[in-house]
Order: sequence, then structure tokens, then C-alpha cells
Amino acid sequence: MSTDYVQLEEYSKNPVVVSFETKVELTEALLEISKTNETWKKKLGLRNNPFEVTVLGKSLLLAAKGITGFLKIGKLQVEVVPKFLSTSSKDNKWRIALTRALFLTDQENLFDDDYTFSRSSDSLLPDLMAETFINSVEKGFLFGLPRSYTETREALPFYRGTYDSSRFTEHLLKPHLIPCKFDEFTTDNKINQSLMVACYELAKTVYSSRLSVRLEQLGNRFNATYLIPNKVELENIVLQPQYNYLSDALQIAKLVFSNKGLEHNEGDLKIKGFLWDSSTIFEKLVKLIIWTYCLRSKKYSFTDESTSLMQMASRVTSQGKVLIDTTPDVRILENKQTKFLLDAKYKTWSKQPKNEDVYQVMAGSRVTKCPLSALVYPLPEDRNGDTIIYNIKGQGMPKVISTIFIDIKKLASEKGLDEIIDKFEKDLNVLSNCYN
Repeated sequence: MSTDYVQLEEYSKNPVVVSFETKVELTEALLEISKTNETWKKKLGLRNNPFEVTVLGKSLLLAAKGITGFLKIGKLQVEVVPKFLSTSSKDNKWRIALTRALFLTDQENLFDDDYTFSRSSDSLLPDLMAETFINSVEKGFLFGLPRSYTETREALPFYRGTYDSSRFTEHLLKPHLIPCKFDEFTTDNKINQSLMVACYELAKTVYSSRLSVRLEQLGNRFNATYLIPNKVELENIVLQPQYNYLSDALQIAKLVFSNKGLEHNEGDLKIKGFLWDSSTIFEKLVKLIIWTYCLRSKKYSFTDESTSLMQMASRVTSQGKVLIDTTPDVRILENKQTKFLLDAKYKTWSKQPKNEDVYQVMAGSRVTKCPLSALVYPLPEDRNGDTIIYNIKGQGMPKVISTIFIDIKKLASEKGLDEIIDKFEKDLNVLSNCYN
């Protein structure tokens, strides 16, 4: 195989050519890609395979759809760029923007000034995650790791705690040692165990040998047992407020242990990589932007509950009448009345919105009696971010529909999220002024 690293652009019309020296290597790669498609299609609930492949002699044409992230497919290192981020700029800041988007959509307070240990925008995605993890864990060693009381049972030459009656027989055989049961204030708890294991597992995924060594060194500094948490234990791990500086590291550790990125084989932990549903990332980010805008405004509230269209339409099945729900994502409320109805669309913008998207927000606006609606798109590379206004003719709601564009690449800068929210506020003001 001529290369072991491939960068794909999501929904690109130009697949990447991967060449192999022998037919055997090509066949093995096809099998790995098939397994990868089956696994990730199921995990992410995708309609289609995330990777499309075409055989061309001793080469493969590889393309990606509906996903972003990085993973290993056999000997191939694959990195998938989401369509809402451009790779045309030389500084490759799209990786920082994407990594920030990923953390923002999981836990918004992860966005801070010292987001990564290194500001290098050329770092690959796993390295950026590792740098963030290292920065957080090092704060833990500086300011203190979480401690907790753990029940310890041990035979000692002196009495400590309470007598462990369950080991009475052992005491008879070794009368000089007293079986004791006591609580010990220790760092050997689920949080530190998870962070330690995550150190070793992340060391296997990073591209930089320097980062790999640092992660292993960090893992060796923990005084904890090497235990991989199960799903229930993982969900129950809670970080106390005084240890907030470890929140980044714990979030990444949970991601490492989640079934989205790992496979368990005979008790061993093997990282295959991380993939995300691109549309889900964009929709969650849009909701975060709107929610933050509402908090800032102090007069608006936020809801993302679906709205019934039963007043307008229903369909009859063998089980009876079925309620039809709208899918517009967010409503902004003022005094419990819908002021704006917005729908995030992870689609490529082409001169005007698609008819079905317009009909969707019109239906939602009619039910909620909302005069102002907006379709929210990722900002295309070939246009500015100005909102577009459409006045709706005829009676009923809505009166105005606008298109709002979100420039996610701005997340590569420290104040990028604030800039995006400021721009969103201006666009909503333009929409509001068109009706008022």
C-alpha cells in the first residue's frame, strides 16, 4: 500500500485513491472496510454505510458520507473532514474547530481559554483530544486528585478499624495477624482508575510519539488499580465541583470507554477510533447557540419539544389514527408565546432552500401561530454569512422566513463561540425587524 494516511472530505464528489501492491492487500482492505461499515452504521444509526468504496484495478476509491472523525481501518489511518468545515486554508484550523464543536455539543462548559495544551493547528484530531486530556490531568496532579473512602480488608499485626469476622478461620491459622476491616482515604477510586486507563488507551491512538510517551508517563503517576469501568459504572461517575479542572479529562475518558469508539475482545480494550454523526453535531451545536442566546437576552426562553400537527393532518393505520409531529428543532418563546421557530438543516446550500424544508417550517409556524421562522444552515465556503429574507404571501403564519448561516470554522479562535452567537443575534434582529 502506497500510503497509510488518508484524509476524506464528507460528501466529496472526488473520492480518494488508495493503491495497493498486491490483490491480497486490496482484498484484506475491502474486508476491513466492510466490517467497519457494518459496525459504525449500527452504532450511529445511519441509513447508509459511512464509507463508500469502488474497486479500480489494484486501487480503491474511498469516500465518506454522513460522518466525521478518525479511525483505523486495517493498516489505513483515516481522517474524515465534515462538510461544514473547509480544508482549503493552509493552517488546517478546521481540526480545532471540529474538536471544539464535539466537546461543546456534549458539555458546553468545556469551552475555555486553555482548551488545548498545544495551539498547533496542524495536530490531528486524536492528538488534539490527547492534548486536552493531558492539560486537564496535569491540573489534577497539580491541584489534587479526587480521594474517597474505600473499604479495605487486611490482616495486620495490630488492630485497626473493626474485626473482620469473615476471616476468623484465617486468624486461627495465623494468630499473629489480626483480620481487620477499615475505611481508607485513597486515590484508588473509579475516577482515577478511569483516567489512568484512558492515559494508556489514548497513547495507542495518537500520531505523535511525544504525546504517546507523555500519556504513558501520566498513567504511571496514578496510584490506582488498572480497571476498565463497565457501562453502569461509567454512567454513575460524577465529578465533585472542587475537581472541575478534571472535567475535560473525564469527558474524554468516558468517550474512550463508550461503545462508540471501542471494541472489547476477550477482556482487552482496543481503540478503533472515533466517528460521529455529522448532522447530529451540527444540530446540537445550533441548539447550544440558540440556548445561549436566550440566556443572554433575559427575555426569551428555549424549547426543543416537538409540536403536534394533529389540527392539520393525520394518517390512519390499522392501529388507528396516528399523530403527526413536526420536526423543526427549536422554538424561542417570549411570555410563553412562540416568537421564532427555527430548524437546523445539515444540507449543502444551493441558492435557495428546498421546498420540503420551507413547507416544514411553515407547517410548524401555522400550528404554533409563529410569525417568524428560520432555516439554519452551515455556512458554505463560497458565500458570505448574510441572512436571506423571504416574505410569505397569503393569510396565516408565518409572515417571514429567513435563512441563517453558521460559520463553524470560527470555533478555531478563542472567542469563536461568542462571535457566532453575536452574529446569530444580529440575524434574528433582521428577521424580527422585517415583521415589525
